[in-house]
Amino acid sequence: MENSKTLHFSISGEYISNLTFELFTREYNLHKAVQILKTITDNYKIIRSILIGCKQFVGVNEFTLEKIDKTLTPEELQEVVQKIYDNYENTKNELYLLKDKIYKHFNNQSVFGVSYRRISNGYCEGLADTKHYLKKQDELRELTKNLKYINILFNDVDANFKNEIPIPPVYENLSSLDHRDWHSFETIIDKYKRYIDGELDVFDSDKNEVYFKRSKEDVEKYIDEQIELDNLKTIEPVKDILKENKDAGWLAPNGDFYGLNGDIANLLHDRISDLLIENGIINPEGYISKDAYLESKGWIRVSKRRVLAGLPQLRKAGLLKEQDKNNHLTKEQQEFLYKYGQINGGFLTFGLDNKIPAVRITAYDIPAFEKLFIL
Repeated sequence: MENSKTLHFSISGEYISNLTFELFTREYNLHKAVQILKTITDNYKIIRSILIGCKQFVGVNEFTLEKIDKTLTPEELQEVVQKIYDNYENTKNELYLLKDKIYKHFNNQSVFGVSYRRISNGYCEGLADTKHYLKKQDELRELTKNLKYINILFNDVDANFKNEIPIPPVYENLSSLDHRDWHSFETIIDKYKRYIDGELDVFDSDKNEVYFKRSKEDVEKYIDEQIELDNLKTIEPVKDILKENKDAGWLAPNGDFYGLNGDIANLLHDRISDLLIENGIINPEGYISKDAYLESKGWIRVSKRRVLAGLPQLRKAGLLKEQDKNNHLTKEQQEFLYKYGQINGGFLTFGLDNKIPAVRITAYDIPAFEKLFIL
């Protein structure tokens, strides 16, 4: 027979009063503070007096009220309440932005078929944005509870508190997607949530059969990596590729390598080029795309054992702008690829299937080096 023990503890009124005062004035979590105080009293006037610091509970386990002298001034109270409203508004705005991003992911696409196929192949960022959305949605629901108690405690103190206080909506409903009016925005969120939770397989809507299943762990890994990439604000050249290997990146003509780690599904090169633009390292204005700019300027796309350079092919096809016709690949790039190949299997594949030992890369002169990339 197992021995059982009974745990007894006491809690002081001063502790509860100080805790809830801090929750309200420092953490701006009015809902949590009220819920704690409601375990002692349902009298909102008493709750209000404790939260603004003019009274506190005293005693242990059985409490009485006493006046104290740390009452918030009207200006201090207004500042706290304003902060709660600001937190709500900021989170709501973040939610709207995420909603717009998710909406764009599925413009002209069904929630089934094409969009799911893109997810299964790892080319859609909708999963990461959806996970962000779901988290922000939960945050906003909690923040609306703060607004409810602001109304009860500070806007309508003498009201009948049993009545429901109107609360602003968590988000605006979208009635449909562009050109897909049979799928609501909420349906997409529901489907993606079920996919993230591993409850839904990817399937081909035309054949009505499952053709791919990605484990929940794979999905979570992809989402976490994408969120991390989305949060990046700066990018710098890798200092020592032998010590800091990267899964993919862009190699500049001067030998600087801008790389990131992650699943190729996260479109690493695309994210890197965005960061290069955002940090003023490149300016693709006047080119049809950022990739066209990078390739015309002699940047090399690197992905583990595969390297691609568009410059030689563009020159062969006569597609270079006049200002780019004298651009060439460089010795600095050869030196980097020699090192990169050493730590990624000893071989690099140039173009589609031109497999070259890394130790030979620096032996080519520049014209011969460029020919390795011509398809």
